[in-house]
Amino acid sequence: MTADQKKHLLLIINPGSTSTKLGIFENEICKCEKTLRHSATELEKYDKIWDQYEFRKREIIAFLKGAGYDLNTFHAVVGRGGLLRPMESGTYRVDQHMIADLRIGYQGQHASNLGGVLAYGIGWDYSIPSFIVDPVAVDEFDPISRFSGMADIPRLSTFHALNIRAVARKAAKDMGKKLEDLNLIVAHLGGGVTVAALRKGRAIEVNHGISEGPFTPERSGSVPLLPLIDMCFSGKYDKKTITRKVVGGGGLVSYLGTNNVSEVEAMVKAGNNKAKLVLEAMAYQIAVEIGARAVALSGKIDAIILTGGVAHAKLVPTWIEERVSFLGKVLRYPGEDELGALAQGGLRVLRGEEAAKVYDAQKKTIGIYYSESLFEYERAVQNIEAKLKEAGYRFRQQDENLEIVIRNCHGDPGKMHEVTDELVGRRPDLIVAIGSPAAAAAKMYLKNREVPVVCVACFDPVVMGLAASYAGSGNNIAGNCYRVDVAEQLTTALEPLVPKLKRLGVVYKSGELQSEIQLDEVREVAARQGFEVIPVDVRSPADLAAAAEQFRAQKAQAVFLPSDTTTAAADEQALLPIVRTFPTLCALESVIRRGGLVGRIADWDELCRRGAQIGVEILEGANPSGKPIPKNPAARTVVNSETAKALGLKLSQTFLKDAFLVNPVTEGKAATAANG
Repeated sequence: MTADQKKHLLLIINPGSTSTKLGIFENEICKCEKTLRHSATELEKYDKIWDQYEFRKREIIAFLKGAGYDLNTFHAVVGRGGLLRPMESGTYRVDQHMIADLRIGYQGQHASNLGGVLAYGIGWDYSIPSFIVDPVAVDEFDPISRFSGMADIPRLSTFHALNIRAVARKAAKDMGKKLEDLNLIVAHLGGGVTVAALRKGRAIEVNHGISEGPFTPERSGSVPLLPLIDMCFSGKYDKKTITRKVVGGGGLVSYLGTNNVSEVEAMVKAGNNKAKLVLEAMAYQIAVEIGARAVALSGKIDAIILTGGVAHAKLVPTWIEERVSFLGKVLRYPGEDELGALAQGGLRVLRGEEAAKVYDAQKKTIGIYYSESLFEYERAVQNIEAKLKEAGYRFRQQDENLEIVIRNCHGDPGKMHEVTDELVGRRPDLIVAIGSPAAAAAKMYLKNREVPVVCVACFDPVVMGLAASYAGSGNNIAGNCYRVDVAEQLTTALEPLVPKLKRLGVVYKSGELQSEIQLDEVREVAARQGFEVIPVDVRSPADLAAAAEQFRAQKAQAVFLPSDTTTAAADEQALLPIVRTFPTLCALESVIRRGGLVGRIADWDELCRRGAQIGVEILEGANPSGKPIPKNPAARTVVNSETAKALGLKLSQTFLKDAFLVNPVTEGKAATAANG
């Protein structure tokens, strides 16, 4: 099945001032469209648009449930973008920085500001990715376009980006070309009119939809400034009244008392000469604006496109076409399909046709910490950083969009609290805890805090009490585990080399949860299989030599070295008394590389990459509480051939067939190649 054939279910949300339009799309097909009407009585209790969030969210959820939709079956929620910071066109994941700007109304208050917020809130609750597409704040101006003539007031790009770009894509497809290969002028004709010059897909010049350009059915557009200034300071009008004259009471409303183009065309048909002159003047100003865009494109124009609701009219688009057709062919795509355009943007990301962009409201910050200087932890950082780069994050460079703060606790358990407090104080977007000791600190100091946390390659988040279940933590923590079932380790890795096991020594560290859990698991297996367990509490790597003497005295046939801080920190010399005396079953690959014999090991690098991917998804809007926690990771049998030789053990071809050989000299060589 191709990406186009795979079924994707999308919830589309387009808030208006007194309504919320919803669309349920299965791929490009709209299966359900609903407009939720909100009465003045319902909305008047809310002082700000933001305050309507919970009310509108409840209404949406109630409708979906009443209509029989299961939100867990949706693949994405896409909302109408609002008045955000200037940004490139495209599909963006909704994140906390975007939410913060939508909340304050970075470029103004508008109902569309709720689109991203509602998408994010519903997506968070149901662990669904949330996006916005081509918001009105799209800004791709060339630097020369920003000069207004007054240094205090730069020109801003605010236009009907969603419909203009959707229509441009459709026209490009109809022309058999890519949008990126075309120069287009697209005029959106509605209650507001914006005319954009798209050079190779980028809107390099466009009039501001409220304060510039031609007059429209209800907006004044550009007006003579000095008379406007006189009006403002005449004492007859307050700011609200002047604003109303510009937006809502300008254009056709100012001249003819209506914003309905069909009504005005009826007046013209009935012989109303004033109506004809006013309507033709609007078409004339739009045509002049199109001519200005031709200059922005240096006359290199592949097509002029008329779209929006007014493009359905008879007279206006005809008058425009008569004046601009000398510039190039004129195409009409009347109306607008905002729900469909939003769905298309989400689909392009879900199908992998384009990557979701990150909102650059400010740099994101990640805190990473681990318990001590171990090779595995340093390698984990490398894997995490590589994954972040793949996801488009830039750090330690001039144009960075991510700051990474890394803290090593240098083996001091008391420093964990200090480090976690420091990282929380930085108000990061994410904290990453590497390894089990760091995960244990996350349980103590970070659980149920506001900041999301990912525990990368820890022993087992559920067993350690970080998460309620493997289906999801139910709190602010997500992650993955490297725990491989002890029975699988014994049966697959040790039994072929020590087939008649009667006495197994176990190194463990009392008071360390994961170490004690592994000892309990060994005892459970021993009870089933009938061998004796010889546990020795080892507090530090220096104690391993004494432990070897105890195992020898009690005639242990093999020794289990668990995944804990003692064995992880032990170097070759500390391990030597045990690994060159007994066959050792090791829970850590690094211990095998330092002289241990064999283990059934989860792939550390892959675990770290997958943990980093969880972090990326959370940075881009996923809810950590609902992220599944993978258990029983894919494992491989790892064996140190030099240690086997030193112990006089023969590795059979059957065993080697599925094993991965390492030794201190040539690491990482596959068994099949080594034995080739």
